[in-house]
Amino acid sequence: MARCKNTVENRLEYLGGLWMQATGETEAKLLVWRPHGNAMRMLEAFFEAQKNPGDWSVPDLFLNLRVDFETSYRFSRELKESLRLSYEASRASFIEEGAQDWEDAGDSYPDTAAGVMALLDSFAHHHDEFFRYLVLVVNPAKVRSEAALEHWIESAVLASGRVRLCLLDDVEGGRWQPLVERFGALARVIVPDIDIFDIARNTAVQSGGAGSATGYRMMLADIMTTLEKGNAAQVAERAGHALRVAEKQAWPDQQVALHMMVAGAYMKERKFAEAIARYRTGHGLAVHAMEQGHPVGSNLVMQACFGEAGAWLAAEQWERAADAYRQASQAAGAVPNAMFVIEGLRMAAFCNHRLRRDDLAREDLLYAVVEGKRMATEDRKTTTFPVALQDLMRLQDPRRTARLEKLAGEYQKRLASAHAGAESKAVKLGSAPERRWLEKIDADLLADCEAAFERLCREREHLIAASDGFFRKVVAVARELLHPQWNGLPEVRHPLDKTVEEWSSPPAFAVAPDASALPEVNPAMQASSEQGVTA
Repeated sequence: MARCKNTVENRLEYLGGLWMQATGETEAKLLVWRPHGNAMRMLEAFFEAQKNPGDWSVPDLFLNLRVDFETSYRFSRELKESLRLSYEASRASFIEEGAQDWEDAGDSYPDTAAGVMALLDSFAHHHDEFFRYLVLVVNPAKVRSEAALEHWIESAVLASGRVRLCLLDDVEGGRWQPLVERFGALARVIVPDIDIFDIARNTAVQSGGAGSATGYRMMLADIMTTLEKGNAAQVAERAGHALRVAEKQAWPDQQVALHMMVAGAYMKERKFAEAIARYRTGHGLAVHAMEQGHPVGSNLVMQACFGEAGAWLAAEQWERAADAYRQASQAAGAVPNAMFVIEGLRMAAFCNHRLRRDDLAREDLLYAVVEGKRMATEDRKTTTFPVALQDLMRLQDPRRTARLEKLAGEYQKRLASAHAGAESKAVKLGSAPERRWLEKIDADLLADCEAAFERLCREREHLIAASDGFFRKVVAVARELLHPQWNGLPEVRHPLDKTVEEWSSPPAFAVAPDASALPEVNPAMQASSEQGVTA
């Protein structure tokens, strides 16, 4: 008796059928998947599933190489290298299946879209008995220039031979629609009717079993679907049924989660009073769970506090929001969760600043600095601690801080201009440029980027050196607790990841005062923050 397929397997098979339908006509060389935003993960699972046999398998070989797009020639070079490494990893399995070894060298193909397509075409011809099409999934992790990437894809399609190109889009964005229209009959758009919440609901139905847990899973999946597609009243109604189950089964964490979901639905409709009421109900349940020793009780309290604070913030009730964020920070201290302690204090400072209560805002931020000092350096970098320091600088000297931020924007414009210039020079070399000329263009590009970075550093250091003592003390704290060259946000690292000793012309760093000389925070505030929330 055949095994019943689960929901995910059924969806994978459905995606495979759509792919076969779209690629049945040989002239289609550009395939654009356009799922709903929440179904993108299912599409990624489809590509991954092609590595293993099953009813979802299609007779094509997908190359899903996540390579950054800095310039077209670097992108081409790195794609060829990724193909080489991928083949090295799978060479044994190809030979085991009876294939002759493929020995085409990537260096013999130019660093262009046409060069990449020619190399892939060579691979496809060599192994044509094992798959129908070789499909290159173009999905860079980072993109420096959308226009340059689009030009690369256009060139690749025109030179694709037996290779097919696959792009990932979404219904909401339509990022690649201009290319689809440009290529006409050569392009196909695939729009799968898949919703991740429907999958969750069907999975709950198929999970089997009996009793409250099974029914509750189905209710929860239904609420998540309604949260995205329905209105707040519908979410509240469905959550009410689930709450009765959670109350009967004494599941306090689920009760809190349900109230938070309903609050989120009200927030989408800007019904702040209703949202706050739900967050407060969830908070009360969370406090009770914490008092009863529930393992995540203190986390639930923290989440409810931050939810309410966010609602006051969205309603622009700054005073209530400031109080709520400080309470949320205290709740985070009881977990303990230093990241959210800092974030609560930072947001309290933001609200106090909107109220022109800059003394209170400075006090909030100074305690955030105290909290940050207690953390390990690597942990500190993953929090909003650097933003709190920048906010302190802004309170002290808003114009100087704004100039530090503007300089980073000007630096990014210089980088964009340098990359655009390099791209233009590379395109002018044609479809088969000599490597030495590309290397010259790249060397000039890197020199321009390094010069722009060093200019940024000199200009920022000049601003810092001319600031008052408090401003420089904040910078000193950042350099002690983050890294020695910190000079404000947005933070900019050396474009070649060189250490300061390797810079061609490092700036004269501003003399920083003792980082420990920042004013102390109010002792009463520090004590209240360390006590946490117990009721």
